[in-house]
Amino acid sequence: MKRVFWRAGLALVIALAFSSIIYGTSTLKNMQEQKKAIQQQIKKEYEELKAKKDEISLVYQEILKYDQQYFEVQQVLDVLETRLTEKKTEIETTQAQLVTAKEKEDVYYKNTKERIKVMYEYGNTEYIAVLLESSNAMDFYNRLEYLNKVVEYDKTMLRRLEDIREEIEETEGRLIIEKAEMEHTQAEALIRKNDIENIRVLKSQQIAAANKKKEFIESEIKERQREEALLDKKIEEHIAAIERERQKQNNNALKFKEGFLKWPLPGHYRITSPFEKREDPFTHKIAMHNGTDIGAPNGTPIYAAADGEVIYAAWMNGYGNTIMIDHGKNSSGQHVITLYAHCSSLVATKGAQVVGGQTVVAKVGSTGRSTGNHLHFGLKIGGAWVDPMKNTKK
Repeated sequence: MKRVFWRAGLALVIALAFSSIIYGTSTLKNMQEQKKAIQQQIKKEYEELKAKKDEISLVYQEILKYDQQYFEVQQVLDVLETRLTEKKTEIETTQAQLVTAKEKEDVYYKNTKERIKVMYEYGNTEYIAVLLESSNAMDFYNRLEYLNKVVEYDKTMLRRLEDIREEIEETEGRLIIEKAEMEHTQAEALIRKNDIENIRVLKSQQIAAANKKKEFIESEIKERQREEALLDKKIEEHIAAIERERQKQNNNALKFKEGFLKWPLPGHYRITSPFEKREDPFTHKIAMHNGTDIGAPNGTPIYAAADGEVIYAAWMNGYGNTIMIDHGKNSSGQHVITLYAHCSSLVATKGAQVVGGQTVVAKVGSTGRSTGNHLHFGLKIGGAWVDPMKNTKK
């Protein structure tokens, strides 16, 4: 039964001895995995940021293209506006010329009609009188030719005035058509200008939205980088802690020397049960007694046998209140652990650093499977129980 207790105690000792390093390594691995996840997230966000910047750049290029088109359309509109103003002036001038030409034509036509009317009313007497007043034949023919020229002149002038009027009317019509065409072109240009302006507004909205998304991604990247920096700091601190733990164990190994365990009960040297096979006082069966029992009054201080770290300070089945101290490794690389059992009370706590021969770790008692006040002093080297008396100096 006692062997079962020792096996359970051994498993617990091993677990406790390496728990800090194992836990530290496990925690470090978790933090490194967290860092890897953060780095992957940062990489993903950088890819999103690049895509968003490319999108913004593309939209900016489109806006520049539409700005150029807007500028060109505006130039066309400016030219059209100038030409329309000029065309309106031309039309107004032509219309004024047309009015003048019509007035001249009307006046000349009116005068001609008056002469024709007079000739009709009075017959050809005036023309005949003009001819008869000729002094000779030559004068007659001259007067006749003159009268014919007057008639021909009237006809020519009427045709010329009519041609001028028709030409002005044609010019007016052409100018009106040109003006209408310009106004149509202007209307189309205005529509195009408005379309471009709407597109520019839409593209500006796209850029605003993209910039907002870009700023959000940048803030997320900064947050991830901040988390990564904090995690890096924690990892560094954790690695340093693990290194300190290893260094401490290495220091413990250097401090421990065979044959120089200090006596745990100064002034009390009575061995009540040595390290050997014996009859178990409870089962009455022969079994190995894996330690040395040292008799002492209840409450006697128990000192650490060597420098080390308390890895167990609690009740341990048949051993009652028990202290276990890890002293690191000896020169052969074997782990050294001492055990103090059946204590009435525990002074040291788990994790405490103790100094051999100086630190009180517990007090003598008779807890657990015990027949009287004593200290069960055990020593394990390299996983095997050995006689503590061969390694202890009184």
